[in-house]
Amino acid sequence: MTTPNRSETFARLLKAGIASIVNGEGKTAPVIEDELGTQIGVVGKSIQRYKAGYVPPEPRTVQILAEVCVRRGFMNRAWLQSFLHAARYPFTDKLLDHLCPLGAARPRPPRVYENLPAPTYSQFVMRQQAFAEVRDGLQQRSAAVLIVGLGGNGKTSLAREVAARCLRDDEATLSFDAVVWVSDKDRPGTTNLSTVLDEIARTLDYPGFTQFEHDEKRREVEQLLRRQRVLLVVDNFETITDGGLLSWLLRLPEPSKALITSREYRREWRSSWPVELRGMSEAEAWDLLTERARVLKIDRLKRVCRA
Repeated sequence: MTTPNRSETFARLLKAGIASIVNGEGKTAPVIEDELGTQIGVVGKSIQRYKAGYVPPEPRTVQILAEVCVRRGFMNRAWLQSFLHAARYPFTDKLLDHLCPLGAARPRPPRVYENLPAPTYSQFVMRQQAFAEVRDGLQQRSAAVLIVGLGGNGKTSLAREVAARCLRDDEATLSFDAVVWVSDKDRPGTTNLSTVLDEIARTLDYPGFTQFEHDEKRREVEQLLRRQRVLLVVDNFETITDGGLLSWLLRLPEPSKALITSREYRREWRSSWPVELRGMSEAEAWDLLTERARVLKIDRLKRVCRA
């Protein structure tokens, strides 16, 4: 015997939909439930069971519940999307467009799913060796690539530049469908597995997942990571204390990958692909000085120093 599929989110959303019908039509909840049961072909007590969180296994039942709540309860597209995701309805986009069409709109370019922060540098000084090592690591079977080095060595800048290039189609070996950026810099110690799952869900346009219970949210986000190639960047990991997040990153579902920056190397990182970022070479240092001199409009002094 299979265990019934339960979802607290499904229960909450269905209750809201039925309550909206009750308020709009002035009928009692039992009357509405009996009407729904008749339309689906079940007794009214089955609707109460759905309201308790038992998700119907038949897509047809989920579709009927969704249609009734939208048309009679005037529930909106946001509610419908969350409801269908909670029910794991297999044809979400089709039913969304049928019940809550967005209307005619001018064609828009394909959306790029990313939340990269603005760069803190005017020009990136390419660290050829480190960049090549990161690119090599992202092509390995390891779930995580670790950029480790002293503070101020450019770990964050390198990670951001790699992430930005991963969204371009011109480098097939370094191509990802989406990039999710998470940093512990602004509020050290507050990043954990739950907040990372929330950020992934929001960036990939599944905000309803953030309302799920932790285990359910984790399962749904992992399914997203299996269906598309996502690069998850976690910056400033040295201040993160959640061991559960570390274990999860090292087992990230394929084909997605994790790119992590940290000032320290832990024993637990041994299954990752480490890239040690050292100080700049002479050529890299001169590239940086040249750029800074140009920005500060002191190019002449740079030429004097090099002479």
